[in-house]
Amino acid sequence: MKKRSFTLIIWSLWVVAMIFGQLPCVAQNLTKGPYLVAPGSTEMIIRWESDTLSDYTLNYGQERVLSDTKRANLRGIKGDGYLYEVVIEDLKPGVQYDYQVSWDNRHTTMSSFTTFREKQSRLHFVAMGDSRSNPDIFASIMNSVDRDEPEFMISMGDLVAIGGNLAEWQTYYFDVTKNVTNHIPLVSTLGDHEGENDNGELFRHFMRTDQPTEKQWFSFDYGDAHFISLDYRYPDSKEMARWFKRDISSSDARWKFVYMHRPAYNLGGHRSTWGRGKWPELFSKYHVDIVFAGHSHVYERFFPMRQQHVPDSWPVTYITTGGAGAGLYEVMQNASLAVAESVNHYVDVVISGDTLRLTAIRNDSSLLDELTIVKQGAGYTPAYNALVQSQESVNLLTDLATSISVALKYVPLEWHMAPHVLTLRSSANEEIPFLLELTENAARAYRMNAFAGVLKAHGVTQVPLEIFSNTDSITISGWGSINPELRFKLIYTYDSVEETILSGRIRYRPSFR
Repeated sequence: MKKRSFTLIIWSLWVVAMIFGQLPCVAQNLTKGPYLVAPGSTEMIIRWESDTLSDYTLNYGQERVLSDTKRANLRGIKGDGYLYEVVIEDLKPGVQYDYQVSWDNRHTTMSSFTTFREKQSRLHFVAMGDSRSNPDIFASIMNSVDRDEPEFMISMGDLVAIGGNLAEWQTYYFDVTKNVTNHIPLVSTLGDHEGENDNGELFRHFMRTDQPTEKQWFSFDYGDAHFISLDYRYPDSKEMARWFKRDISSSDARWKFVYMHRPAYNLGGHRSTWGRGKWPELFSKYHVDIVFAGHSHVYERFFPMRQQHVPDSWPVTYITTGGAGAGLYEVMQNASLAVAESVNHYVDVVISGDTLRLTAIRNDSSLLDELTIVKQGAGYTPAYNALVQSQESVNLLTDLATSISVALKYVPLEWHMAPHVLTLRSSANEEIPFLLELTENAARAYRMNAFAGVLKAHGVTQVPLEIFSNTDSITISGWGSINPELRFKLIYTYDSVEETILSGRIRYRPSFR
């Protein structure tokens, strides 16, 4: 009887301890990470999220001897998650360190990271963008990247579909990347799917250091390369432009890269012309080698371009890499593009001294594109310079491609025409005759009088259209796509070259009324 009473007392005390938190009544689990943030040559930030508060430490060292320990700081709380971080400083450049997270006599599997090398002439990185929405595709790409063993990754943003949704960060990003970003850092720019939902707050919380949410531009160095990430929200920002000039002027790196979400040059998908009134000239003036962007879910590489009226200006190469998981868009082929394809992919870049080798890899591991850039003295080799195209020609081409890809306020019917006034924007410094008509395929289902006119120099030309259908079986998708497809074709001649541009699929959006 006494033995039973004693057992009952012990059991009761254990229950009380559980209730008042004296014993761990709930298993503490890491829900995200550990993962690497803001890599450098002498420091590394390591973060992880837990479902409960606890005292966490990070043990780290070399050659699997974890001789150093730092206590973790609580970075913030979002929903039911507690985000911790450890900032390790005074590390040695170019050295591999092993680490693991410890708490309550538990610890994570040992992982590792390698600090950036200082002024090293060889480096290896991967670029990708728009990984949201299809975790299986993104996981396949991450597995391929892991096998390639780059030293770090840059992302063009849109890691999730809804930036303020904690569940999407788990499903679309952290669950997919957990076995890669624990040893290969990923440094992302802000995408519009993060920036336009919660103003980039969760992006800042998980991915960045302590920049203000409304100013997500930053830079870092690795070896003999300088990387600048711009905030897509501010194409006209004088503050960001001033920062860019100061930052890039202070770098003596041999290679310079800019990456951002929305492209300055883009023919497929959204046909984005981000920052075109200012930034391409800045990129050229400060000798940026490649500008990476995403947003349009395609792969596009433009031939290098520079201003025709400034023949000695620096040629810049523009690449759209938005195929890491989001639904793909159509591409438009053109002579200004070296390669354009609607495909899931990533970009692998290896630099050795004055030579850059870039390969774009499809999701099935096949080769999509390859490019070699060799620097010679203060510029590029004659072979690369021979590829340079007129920036003015590409400006006009992409401006017009954007102008003719529109949404209609009315649906074309057999008995009721759909009126629309098309606004053509020209960046050329001369008047240019043009012809606008339906494409051959669209003309089978629709009728519209062709319009011949003249593009105003550095201005806007209004084109009134009246569109009828040749069939009564017009359907509209939930996204506003008109079926059968309706497309325009624009023909013009500039700089002695005749160009033919096709619009994207014309859509129906009555909310524009």
